[in-house]
Amino acid sequence: MKRILVLAALLPACSTVNVARHRTAAPMGTGNSSISAGVQIPKEAGHGIDRDESDGARVTQHHAPMALSLVDLGWDYGLSDRVDFESRFFLTGAKAGLRWTFLNGAFLKGAAGAGVGAFTGRYQQSYDATHHAAGRVSGGYADLAATFSVHPRSDLAVFFGPVLTRFEVGASLRDYAESGNTATPITPVYRRRAGTWEPGAFLGVRIGKRLQITPGVTAYLEPTEHPFESFRNRRVFAYPFIAFSTTRLSTKTFQPGSVPTGEDEWPPEPTPPEPVPEPGPAEGPPEPPDPVPE
Repeated sequence: MKRILVLAALLPACSTVNVARHRTAAPMGTGNSSISAGVQIPKEAGHGIDRDESDGARVTQHHAPMALSLVDLGWDYGLSDRVDFESRFFLTGAKAGLRWTFLNGAFLKGAAGAGVGAFTGRYQQSYDATHHAAGRVSGGYADLAATFSVHPRSDLAVFFGPVLTRFEVGASLRDYAESGNTATPITPVYRRRAGTWEPGAFLGVRIGKRLQITPGVTAYLEPTEHPFESFRNRRVFAYPFIAFSTTRLSTKTFQPGSVPTGEDEWPPEPTPPEPVPEPGPAEGPPEPPDPVPE
């Protein structure tokens, strides 16, 4: 059993997904881009396959145990003045989406977006002291979110909003009997599937201009018992995160207030040199002075 647990700790355990939200509602601006790196408490998207999904079976896994799944990388790009492309990459999957800024005031901004992602990983659940299930899981998720942010200063913003996510997961598993350090398969490979809607919300603070630090938290109302048909038997699970990002400004276009750093000032362009007047026609030799009268 100890060897099994050590092996599970070294592999991508469970179907971890990235639910951190690093962005304020400010648009990137056409041609501008941003790269980010963050860490978070990862979410277990495969909690629906716990046990045998019988009525009353407990959902036991919500926070994924895999430490390496804490890290995520992101790249965002401004497709137009108000439409951005967003992407996130993490150890067990990836996510991409689009969002549109519908409100772009100097102090208050608002955006709406949608994204889809995929994930894979290993799964293990103990039934009792001598039996467990293990195998691989994979699936996808899609979400709709609205982001609102207030910008009291160019280097400070607070953002928040609701999110609704659909999770779909499937698993190929086998049951094992444990005896000492040995696990013996006792069933053939079998499949489980589960899917659920999960409403949630997020809150964060962005500090900095070109180089930003963004702490925050995303929370979901998740089921704690099977089946998943209703929103009963749920409670809130929170996933804190912190991200670091930097913005690259395009030299092609700039819209005041459109940079997610909140910087409304564009570096002044160099003043063009004054034109040098062209030389006139060549002048002849100077005329001699008038004779001095006697």
